[in-house]
Amino acid sequence: MFFKFITAIMFCAVLSGCYLLYGGDRFRPEESRMSEPQGPGFDSPHLHPVVGGDAVPLTTASPSATTTTTSVLHTRYDYYEHSPRVTALQMELGMRFVDGVYGPATRRKHIDALGGPMAAILTFHPEVWETVTPCSHRCLPGDEHYELPTLGALINKHFLPEDRELALRIAFCESSGRSWDIGSTEVSHAFAVGWFQHLAKYWEERSKRAGWDEYHPFHGEANVAVASWLFYNSGVHHWNPSRTCWEAKA
Repeated sequence: MFFKFITAIMFCAVLSGCYLLYGGDRFRPEESRMSEPQGPGFDSPHLHPVVGGDAVPLTTASPSATTTTTSVLHTRYDYYEHSPRVTALQMELGMRFVDGVYGPATRRKHIDALGGPMAAILTFHPEVWETVTPCSHRCLPGDEHYELPTLGALINKHFLPEDRELALRIAFCESSGRSWDIGSTEVSHAFAVGWFQHLAKYWEERSKRAGWDEYHPFHGEANVAVASWLFYNSGVHHWNPSRTCWEAKA
């Protein structure tokens, strides 16, 4: 009888151990939860190094069952964020690779799903439009409510003679701006706006410090004037991403 009792206890212990090892749903580590084989995706840190050089492991976390399409698409994510909510976004977007990393491919598809950069900037940076821009129709090119000054004329007004050629090269390399253009509605997937590609998240602070806080970044003169303020108060490094372009055209 004693032997049978000991045997029963050991049998229960083995069963409990299996339950604890493999989890309540009997998931075994050698089995994959993923619906398709996973490899390094477009946003995988194996293809795109993260600042600091730290590799971010791939995630197989499942999105919350309560996550809705609206909340997933209309949520802001940090660049190279690695989290279960990014996994949920990638699955919602129907991406081929689901690695849980908010890299360039995921961000591009996310912005496109929102309707493009202009629609996305209205969603994530509404403060850009919460200004008292003193002209009708938001002062965009094509409004035809008054004659808009050209990029060349505005650069001549806000930059010193010795810096005007460089300013024109920067505007061209950043947004394909030409001296005869009367405005730019160019918005990048990083939410950079206009001729000088001002990042929307910094516009409120910088435009205020530059004395142009009543204007949005799509306003031609405000875009050039704030660029001039940055140029003379902080330096040309703000446009380093396109440096190889505007230095080559020197």
